Amino acid sequence: MVGASAPDDYPIYSLVAILLVLSLVPLSLTREEAPTVGPVARLRSRKLFELSPSALFGGIFAGAAVSAFLSLAPLYAHEIGMSITSVSRYMVVAVIVTMVLQWPVGKLSDHMDRRRLLAALAALAALSAVVGAVAGTQWWQALYISSGIVFGIAGCVYPIALSMLNDNMEEGDPVAASAGLLYFYGIGTIAGPLLGAGSMALLGPMGLFVFLALSFAGFSGYVALRIRTTPDLPLDEQGPHVSFAAAEAAPALLELDPRNDAYLNEADTPDEPSPQPASDPDIR
Repeated sequence: MVGASAPDDYPIYSLVAILLVLSLVPLSLTREEAPTVGPVARLRSRKLFELSPSALFGGIFAGAAVSAFLSLAPLYAHEIGMSITSVSRYMVVAVIVTMVLQWPVGKLSDHMDRRRLLAALAALAALSAVVGAVAGTQWWQALYISSGIVFGIAGCVYPIALSMLNDNMEEGDPVAASAGLLYFYGIGTIAGPLLGAGSMALLGPMGLFVFLALSFAGFSGYVALRIRTTPDLPLDEQGPHVSFAAAEAAPALLELDPRNDAYLNEADTPDEPSPQPASDPDIR
């Protein structure tokens, strides 16, 4: 909507505020009771690393990539000569691609080893970022496509990393695991814009995509190394993928995840077998 009027004109922001308020209406009409919010623990970094090093670094990387793109892509687009309308359209395309990719990537992660999927997706995003850096200023169609792939894949890393973390938990509180991973995602969101801005200061607008290309390539290489040094988790021990944006992963909201019902029931009846699949905590 920024491209529909002058960005310093209040009606656009008022309309956005109205839509945000209206979006709360369906939630307020639900008959479900809000979850009780109590003290929420989180797993420490050492425990998270033992459960899944790939997931831990995936959380940091996802925060860095998503925050860098969201904060700096509009500046990049403006610096290469896009109008305000074109900048708003550019960001809309990137966000829509991210939303659409969640479903097919989630389905794929249920039918193959999630580390291999992450390594392949990160490699594809690194290649797309290179295309954006090289051809983005000359060929805007290539920029739209490469940006959609880069941001779309970046948005898929966190939920897959969270799924990998839960796959490797023999027992314990999945809410605490999610809170721990979200903490490291937050570290990434702080570092991403700083590193991306520094790259742009050194290399110009293309520095954003250079930073993203190096980040994706490094993450893909690390996950590939883990694949070579540790065995895959059997598919029958993987839980189903549930899409969650990291920004929505507040502890209270995570209690609504249907997978957590099994944990809560287990806490009430400790003699029942654990619903979580058993696996080697160092396997990932």
